[in-house]
Amino acid sequence: MKIVWFLQGGFGFITPHLRLMVDLYLSNEGERMKGLSKLSPTPCTVGQLRPDAWVCTHDHLDHFDEPTVLEVLNTWPDCIHVGPQSVYEHLERLNAPSSKIRLLNEGDQVTLGDVRVLGAPASHSDPAAIGLVLASQGLRVYITGDSLLTEPLKEWAREVKDIDLMCVCINGRLGNMNSKEAVELVSLVRPRLVVPMHYGLFAENTADPVSFVEASRRAGHPAKVLELAKEYDVKELVET
Repeated sequence: MKIVWFLQGGFGFITPHLRLMVDLYLSNEGERMKGLSKLSPTPCTVGQLRPDAWVCTHDHLDHFDEPTVLEVLNTWPDCIHVGPQSVYEHLERLNAPSSKIRLLNEGDQVTLGDVRVLGAPASHSDPAAIGLVLASQGLRVYITGDSLLTEPLKEWAREVKDIDLMCVCINGRLGNMNSKEAVELVSLVRPRLVVPMHYGLFAENTADPVSFVEASRRAGHPAKVLELAKEYDVKELVET
């Protein structure tokens, strides 16, 4: 399994049988709709991604990027689209074929190629928001999605097992945990490696990933900042 970070909460996961994209923002919708200031140029195009599956953890424009989703629907019509109820309903409004949509609420599972995807709990301003656990090739990756640190999430984190790589939001505003809270969640999950996310896209909603990494390491949890658009082998990443 390979992982690529595409700014904010956007990731690509590549296995021998699947190209899975999660929460990619590739348009200028935030600038157009909300006047946000973009910090980095778009790291790739939909054509370059060649997605087999497209997962949105919730229905906010930096995770469900409507212009990008529409381009995926038109350019890659065989791509499967996955998400919780709010995402499912948004896809229906875009006239996505029902045969290409999979509902994934908290506690649900779907299998896409050689990847099993579990809907994990999250607490965000979209009540349907979820996190994700991806399992493939003996590896387990936990993506928090957008979430506050709540008691139900802590309870789930104490019970989840064998997470190799954890991707945790750190921006600390607009319904997300900050770096200190993220380290607390990491301490409960106990992944082999954690990487920060939800920064680097908008000037109005970012955070310092290095400070998080240093705090996580001080707490005894290995952490690393991923380079933008660089492909990493997950197994090698967690073993270094």
